[in-house]
Amino acid sequence: MRLLYAVSSVGLGHVARSRAIAEALKRINPSVTVDFLAPPPTNTYLEAWGWKPHPVSTMLEPLSPIVEEFYEKTGRARISLRMALREHKVVLRNARLVEEQMDFEFYDGAVLDESWELLESPKLLKSSITKIHLADFLTYPYKPSHLPVALVVNRFLKRRLERMDLCIFVGFPEKLSGRWLPLFGEKLSDWARRKARIVGPVPPILREELLPRHKARSMLGIDEASFTLLVSLGGTKAGREIIGLALRGAAELSKRLGEKIIVVLAPGASLEPHVARMECVRTIILRGLQRYVVPRLLKAFDSSVTLAGLSTITGLAAAGVPGVLVPLPGHFEQEENAALAVKRWRLFRRLRPQDLNPAKLASYIIEASRSKPSQVSDGLFNNLEEAAAAISEALKQGSEGKQPKYLQDNDTP
Repeated sequence: MRLLYAVSSVGLGHVARSRAIAEALKRINPSVTVDFLAPPPTNTYLEAWGWKPHPVSTMLEPLSPIVEEFYEKTGRARISLRMALREHKVVLRNARLVEEQMDFEFYDGAVLDESWELLESPKLLKSSITKIHLADFLTYPYKPSHLPVALVVNRFLKRRLERMDLCIFVGFPEKLSGRWLPLFGEKLSDWARRKARIVGPVPPILREELLPRHKARSMLGIDEASFTLLVSLGGTKAGREIIGLALRGAAELSKRLGEKIIVVLAPGASLEPHVARMECVRTIILRGLQRYVVPRLLKAFDSSVTLAGLSTITGLAAAGVPGVLVPLPGHFEQEENAALAVKRWRLFRRLRPQDLNPAKLASYIIEASRSKPSQVSDGLFNNLEEAAAAISEALKQGSEGKQPKYLQDNDTP
């Protein structure tokens, strides 16, 4: 079977989890051949993991620079109508290019990890192949600050998602509760129960891909005893101000613990940082392809300070790494992710950017580190395998001329 797997180019979270799902899928069904359609820099991420994305990938224009530009201007990550229209223009251009260069009927199915390009492709929507949408959100909230973009985007999503053969939801199930969707004509939880496979969050790494602590530390050149802090920005320049704050927090932490702290900095895909040196903090900056394989190295870290992207959170939780989550201001998904993660796992603390200061950050790192679980739950890895199994089953049913099964046996979240 041939599968086209298209991923969003906003950050690296989409490609990170989809790479892991694709690996799990190939283990479940070795006959599946996966072609990734991955705009820059997501194509580079895949290459770092040994994948060769479809050649059309390099011809596509990424969306992350638009997000970065608006963040630089406003200091907030709220998606405005103006930003959405800018992104839509790029998406349309990419969609037309893909349609010109690719024959969708060559494939047995397509997975769209929030790939707006393929959602905008009439050619794909009219094709006979099995179409699967994978996402951690299904609608924008109807809040006053999001209302204009929510009306536009939710109308678009309703029309497109109804054309999918299967929707796989890999976000926190709590996000599906208590929301009424005028454009859907029903509660989101009811719509999801009827149309989606509710899996839950998936990590960006397979269980067996996680390196043990001693090997991960050896690769980073870190001794076993040193307290090591991961500072990660994800896939964009947005939120880069937390680098300096995290370093000052590490210096305060060093004073309290009475030892030198090692900070491993994983900057965004498009950011080359210049970091001030501190006597009590040793800083290691991951550069080049090394920054993309952080999920393999997670067990090396005693704690973390990161943005609140879902793949970042699930990777840390799966590896049992405690830390402080800093949601980008105005980014409703990261704000929700951080709040739900703190409720679900004791190993996280949440700090808003405006509340960040060295003393508070050091205190939160110590608190989170004390609650580190002795054993990591396999739940997230099970979700990963379930997502891969759902794709495999949908492809199988599609090849047999059957409709994929949507209805869930579990209770509505």
